[in-house]
Amino acid sequence: MEPSLRRRISFGEFCGAATGLTDRSALARTWTYFFAAGGTLSLLAVLLPHDRATYEPGVLACGALAYGVAVAALLLFDRIPLAVSQLLPAVGTLLISAAAVFEGSGMSVYPVAYAWVAVAAAQLLSRGWVAVHVALVGGGFAAVLLATRAPSAAVQWILVLGTVTMVAAVVLALRLRLEGLVGRLDEAARTDPLTGLLNRRGFDAALEVEIERARRSRTEVSLLIGDLDSFKEVNDRLGHGAGDAALERVSAVLMAAKRRVDVAARLGGEEFALIVPDSGEEAAHVLAERLREELRKTFAEEPVPLTVSFGVAGSPAGACTPAALLEAADRALYRAKEAGRDRSVVAPTTGPA
Repeated sequence: MEPSLRRRISFGEFCGAATGLTDRSALARTWTYFFAAGGTLSLLAVLLPHDRATYEPGVLACGALAYGVAVAALLLFDRIPLAVSQLLPAVGTLLISAAAVFEGSGMSVYPVAYAWVAVAAAQLLSRGWVAVHVALVGGGFAAVLLATRAPSAAVQWILVLGTVTMVAAVVLALRLRLEGLVGRLDEAARTDPLTGLLNRRGFDAALEVEIERARRSRTEVSLLIGDLDSFKEVNDRLGHGAGDAALERVSAVLMAAKRRVDVAARLGGEEFALIVPDSGEEAAHVLAERLREELRKTFAEEPVPLTVSFGVAGSPAGACTPAALLEAADRALYRAKEAGRDRSVVAPTTGPA
């Protein structure tokens, strides 16, 4: 469902949206504000006292074109092709340059608006495109200076282009730093701090992705849920420090045994999970048994010899929901516990939920 006109122009929606080429709505709102503001300032520049040399129809035409781009961005919204969004700052540069020529004095204030281009490009586009648009500003302003025969043209060009370059560099640096910080915070929010594995939040997201991938490619995906047997005894007899150390060793065994495409997670407490793409229940059961034997050997000489029980569930062609696959693996784990622990049990084939 397409957003309403009110939501499209909502500044609150704009502030809460992601930035960059990953969010076409943010791009559309930015170009709407950018060109609408440019058109409004062009209109004010004609209405307010101004230099007699100004060619008013030309400035008004630039403003009208800016309004036209703003309206088009508002109407098309998230249907604007990404290639067009990457080129729109160049349209802004062209209109600013044309307005500066129509102003006619040779000492126009319109080039100040080139900084808008720098800010918009640096905030939304890749580094390569930022460099392209800064270069276009340099070319556009050079054409303005030649057309108006401006005095001290070289000094004006250096000052304006230097300012635009600095603005673009600072905004881009701040954006990249913020994106890095957000990425680290997101990773921390999805990672278990003790083991370094995914936590429950990260696991849920990964399971959804893998089932959707299996559905698209018509391949199998399996899930292992493992629960350490008698782990409470480790904490009770040896203390929570020993329990934490044991959990870290378990995670190390999981990471060493899994394939690069497999996804390991700690769901909470002593419960672990392994998402196994492109593998059916039989292959997943073999992996569970190998892990079970490896963990038994790892803790065989410890004061509390830990073992693990596994529940295994598979979904042919990703034909079930994440919740259904997780429930099937949980049921199989319960059966493994009921049957005496230290074993792997495969759930019946899981179908659509």
